[in-house]
Amino acid sequence: MPDPTTRSVTLLGSSFVEPGKIELRSVGETSACAISVGSVEAIARKKKGAAPNEDALYLDDDGSYAIHLVADGHYGVEASEALVQSLGELFDEEGPTAEAYQLYGMMAQAWRKREPLGKSRSTFVVAAVRRPSGAVRGFSVGDSACFLVRTDGSVERLDDPSRHYLAPWDYYSLGVPSTSHFEADVAPGDVVICCTDGVTECHYGNPERSVQPVDVAEVVARHRGEARAIAETLGLLALTGVRNEPGGEDNFSISVSIC
Repeated sequence: MPDPTTRSVTLLGSSFVEPGKIELRSVGETSACAISVGSVEAIARKKKGAAPNEDALYLDDDGSYAIHLVADGHYGVEASEALVQSLGELFDEEGPTAEAYQLYGMMAQAWRKREPLGKSRSTFVVAAVRRPSGAVRGFSVGDSACFLVRTDGSVERLDDPSRHYLAPWDYYSLGVPSTSHFEADVAPGDVVICCTDGVTECHYGNPERSVQPVDVAEVVARHRGEARAIAETLGLLALTGVRNEPGGEDNFSISVSIC
């Protein structure tokens, strides 16, 4: 059951490294999230000595506003975890009504005074769901995704995937290309889902044989209004694959909010 007393949660992949297991959390009454290292194949695919799970996420929902932060690290956990923790801490301090772009700028300035944490880089999705004004707004750097599934069953991928990666200590990497910004109107019952490419590329290197937007829409239709069930079912699809194709070949993070 959703726990309305849990307003925000941070999940770091370095704490979730058991193959085949999905860690689920409910956030408030209308949001939920999931994280997984994937299958044994996901771990075997990593270079020797690499961290098994380089994903990280933050989800905050006070009932009116929801904040999604989803990151997929490369060459280590440092960038994904630093991005999610640093910006998540600012949202915890300021509240989910705070302007995401302003806090992102504050995070960037704060990291200019800190030491780099290595060569790690990350994708990053920031999505702010504002139920009172009926909007979702944010940006995605890299190939992690943000989906909007409407009550009529239609689904739209709001982000424009790229091969750009960033790290909070690399100030010049933090610029967000204009094509990375997104904004859309939302209505009650619509669903916003953010995820790393362990979902959209669960068959590694074969996005066309992985979870598709139509699969996302079908999961939402099956569990209409149930954020936790949507997160869990989408995670199971990513873990096991679709249409008899392999799955679970990468780490994945998923965050879900009912508008």
